Amino acid sequence: MGLRIRLARGGTKKRPFYRIVVADARSPRDGRFIERLGFYNPMVPKDHPERITLNSERIKHWLSVGARPTDRVARFLGQAEIMPMPAIPEQTKKNQPRVKTRERLKAAEAAAAAEVAAEEKPAAEAPAAEPAAEEKPAAEVPAAEPAAEEKLEAEAPADLPGNISRKGRFDFLIGGVAVEFAVRTRGKHSRIIGVSQNSTELQKLTRHSGPAALVLFDFSDEPLTREQLEKFRTPPSLGRGNYKRSGYSVLYFYRDKNDAKMGIRMNVQVR
Repeated sequence: MGLRIRLARGGTKKRPFYRIVVADARSPRDGRFIERLGFYNPMVPKDHPERITLNSERIKHWLSVGARPTDRVARFLGQAEIMPMPAIPEQTKKNQPRVKTRERLKAAEAAAAAEVAAEEKPAAEAPAAEPAAEEKPAAEVPAAEPAAEEKLEAEAPADLPGNISRKGRFDFLIGGVAVEFAVRTRGKHSRIIGVSQNSTELQKLTRHSGPAALVLFDFSDEPLTREQLEKFRTPPSLGRGNYKRSGYSVLYFYRDKNDAKMGIRMNVQVR
């Protein structure tokens, strides 16, 4: 018979209290047990002396006859120095970036490594140059700085005051300009472009401290009218609080009646 040292739940609804017991591994969690070895009360603070109570002598006895503790009980026993502290496996990936973000980081690292290799190769092949030749690359370095500022970052994290978590993400962050996209396709799709339909995007843009733009692509047969576009001048409410609203631009691209190329219908500055 396999023996396990585990927790058996007691207490009431939303106020749990656990008994540390040794039981047959085939028994239910809160079912029959062989012996009670301690208590665990998660409702008291972590530094409270009655949070975890253990009968060390009996626990060592059951460990000596082959009883195996569960992961949670093993941590308790490791903290009490009854047995070695078990290794805690990493059970979540929420602390890691998204898959696309990791791919972009790898691509950026590869590009940076390629640039470093390209710079080191000519330096290793070139003979000893005159002092004037050494100063020439230094004079060209400042010209490359503006290009680095206009970097493109997809799914960019941002600080959004007024949000519950004060955090959020924009579709793109281009040189410090936050960009949100919305698309309406042809077919049976109903109105998915408008002030109410794009209120989430508008709220994020108004919370952004820098320049921002909402870009609308309309591939349907019924473009928005100027009256509908004028409604974008009134952004949605940000809820309670004295929040600073930032201006943003709305760019609307559409198809004309002849199904010709898309064009800018209106550029609205919201203040």
